[in-house]
Amino acid sequence: MLAIGYVTLLHSLGNILPPCYVSYENGDIILPTLYHSAMSIAGFCMIFFDLKYFLVALERKIAFSRKATYENEGAGTGNRLVLSASVFSLIYTIGKNMFIWKTQENLDLDQRLTKVTMVDKYFPGLIMSYIVASTAIFYAIYVFLKISSQIHVLESNSLSERYELRQIVAAMAWLRKLIKAFGIAMIFTFPFMVIICYLYFAERKNEDDKYMQILLTIIFCAGSAYSLVTTYFMFSEFPQLRNAVAKDFPFCAPKISTSVLSQEERDNMYYNSLNVAWRHPEEPKSIATIT
Repeated sequence: MLAIGYVTLLHSLGNILPPCYVSYENGDIILPTLYHSAMSIAGFCMIFFDLKYFLVALERKIAFSRKATYENEGAGTGNRLVLSASVFSLIYTIGKNMFIWKTQENLDLDQRLTKVTMVDKYFPGLIMSYIVASTAIFYAIYVFLKISSQIHVLESNSLSERYELRQIVAAMAWLRKLIKAFGIAMIFTFPFMVIICYLYFAERKNEDDKYMQILLTIIFCAGSAYSLVTTYFMFSEFPQLRNAVAKDFPFCAPKISTSVLSQEERDNMYYNSLNVAWRHPEEPKSIATIT
């Protein structure tokens, strides 16, 4: 969520900051270099965000195929997936920036760098980012629908299999909320995207046109809100994530006053915690039942 805030703030800053403040033409080198470097990092983060649903789907697909042993494999698979996504995002960002740099030779240095480093200043690049994000989420939907069709007829016997299946069910519950949020975001932004395409391709308006900037900002804000909402959904569905955030950021967790409990109350609390921890509300009864 901090990274999402970083990207959103930088995007807002890029639209309200006068270009003369970060221009090489003024003789300043340090501030423009820091500014465009920060914008390049934000572009890298955006591509990585676009891949997050693909990563979740792929990781859960691997966990489902190795459900009997996946719990004991540690974080190696997840780390490799994140590293692969980071490398892909870096290569994609560098390749895209080089392409934009080569195709905008008629502009001066500051204008070319703005096209390269700011996502919404080069509309074809923005469309490509939306295509990557849409492809990732449709792949995630396909994977989880396929797993869902298998998980309801699956009989698991080992404790490790039950644990991994419960995690998959939790991820599927999160995905259903994600799909609803994605649909709302698509319906909301579609008219704006149509108008932008008309202005760009038919009216030959560029990204610096005031109407283009207004519409692009609305779409960008909608995308940021969508990312925050889906991150909250993930936070609410996975207790491990909540515990990690509460541990790293104690001020996010509510203060709970301690009280003396009887032995019976402690026993009930213990078994209720086990029941919540091992059974997801949307988990099939055939999986949750321990024989």
